[in-house]
Amino acid sequence: MAELKTPLSVERHARSIYTTSSFYRVQDEICAACFTCHVLNVSESEGNMEFTIKDTNETGDATNIGKEHQFESSLGMAAPREVNIHPPTQSKNKGSGKRLRSGKEKAIEESQKKRRTCKSCGEIAGHNIRICPKKQQAYKPNAAEVKRTRS
Repeated sequence: MAELKTPLSVERHARSIYTTSSFYRVQDEICAACFTCHVLNVSESEGNMEFTIKDTNETGDATNIGKEHQFESSLGMAAPREVNIHPPTQSKNKGSGKRLRSGKEKAIEESQKKRRTCKSCGEIAGHNIRICPKKQQAYKPNAAEVKRTRS
């Protein structure tokens, strides 16, 4: 049988009706109620007994505690006001390990490549005959022509 912590009859009764694991939970609640609450005043009026009870629990209102205060109390230290540890830069962990070239090096290499000539307009502008802007403007129908063909 489980051992009693207080001489109260309610604890003795709980031991007789609950399983061992449930009794230990109830016993903890009984002890918490006995040692954290004090009766300040007892009065009787019109056949009713009125008790004034004071809670001496140090935690206070647990619903009013902020999230940062909860972290600080669980860690045992205050949060620093200035963050001096930052996340690392993204690493490239796939493929073979090559030297990373800067944007300037990439631009120089790109400018040294031979550019293709558009066969439609003759410009060396980085487009070809399929996507030539001058050719596209020549084949673009007017809005008036589109209305006539649909009617």
